[in-house]
Amino acid sequence: LIRPTFFVSETIPVTYMTNKIEQNTRLQFIRKIAPMAQQDQKDFGILSSITIAQACLESDFGRSQLSSKYFNLFGIKSYNDNLPSITLPTTEYENNKKITVNASFRSYENYQQSITDHSKLFITGVDWNRDLYKPVVESTDYASATKALVSSGYATDPSYARSLNSLIEKYNIDHYDRLN
Repeated sequence: LIRPTFFVSETIPVTYMTNKIEQNTRLQFIRKIAPMAQQDQKDFGILSSITIAQACLESDFGRSQLSSKYFNLFGIKSYNDNLPSITLPTTEYENNKKITVNASFRSYENYQQSITDHSKLFITGVDWNRDLYKPVVESTDYASATKALVSSGYATDPSYARSLNSLIEKYNIDHYDRLN
């Protein structure tokens, strides 16, 4: 397939400009949530790079319906009828096959609430295993943490760790782990 290249000017193709705008939008989102992730790292010990990369991946850099309308950056599901929630379709993996299911997700008033809830999940674990995410919390580098996320069963996507690592490396997100 050959696509025609349209030019904004004699020297700048539209595809270049579109990619540049997309890149800037992604960097703006990272810069917006980075201070919140760093504060959470101070409060809970979760690496900022993990929080930021997961937010980027799970929310499509803040553009998903769940994040833009309900401030849920991480796709955190709701299992408590007393907490604000919304039911939306989502992609899951069963036996390495993509399926779409309806799920109840937490709804928040702002991104900070979402980030704090995400960290609390890692700190407190789940009802059936309070130490489930302990290896994530104890990780001192992003590669160990992403590996721990997958081994703990946090995500059903078999390429989850690789996707997070790629985002962290592409946008140099691990520099946010070094707190002042």
